[in-house]
Amino acid sequence: MRHMSLRFRLVPAAVLLAGCHSADVTVRGTFAGAGTGADSTLTVWAVEAQREVPVRGGAFEMKGLVGGPLNLEVRSHGTRIARIEVPDLPAGGTLALGSLRIDPPSGRAFPASVELSGARVVTVNGVRMAPADRLSGDVDVRGSVLAVSAGGDAILVRPAEDGLPDLRVVVVPTTRTATPDGTPAALDGLARGDSLRVKGTVQQGYVMAAGIEVRRRL
Repeated sequence: MRHMSLRFRLVPAAVLLAGCHSADVTVRGTFAGAGTGADSTLTVWAVEAQREVPVRGGAFEMKGLVGGPLNLEVRSHGTRIARIEVPDLPAGGTLALGSLRIDPPSGRAFPASVELSGARVVTVNGVRMAPADRLSGDVDVRGSVLAVSAGGDAILVRPAEDGLPDLRVVVVPTTRTATPDGTPAALDGLARGDSLRVKGTVQQGYVMAAGIEVRRRL
């Protein structure tokens, strides 16, 4: 029987650790209205990582998290007052949540803006978001209705294209609304799932609608 020689290639531990750290995720956020002193009682708890950080000066930061589902709890004196849900955070990326506001009816904290590396868009509390420069200038987008304001002057639209964030569409007096054949259409009957085509101009993260084509219920 011939003897077989087995050779092992030893990889330095530093290399392995560097590989692990390259996939680390950093999450940071700021709260709207910071500087009032009320944030001194707040902490943010990462459910999956079982870690907690304080909110100081209206801001927090967590490093060394892993990609995948991320659930954060905003706590006051140890009691949860709001949550932030990110179903799929990219590994190795950084997510910054700007001007978080707590919405008591929903029990969630919603950011006004996001900064993101490692992905084109990110879903936060069910809303698809992206950095402000992801959309600019004139837009012509097809999508479906996620929500409509009580007065019908604001519509949250989920674009059909996966790489685009949800659109915060503002209806102004000059907005033209019609069906595909050109028949004038009212927006007061819009409901979640209705299909739209929105044309307009992006201004400070909002789409000022020049025209809305009301299509069909998905």
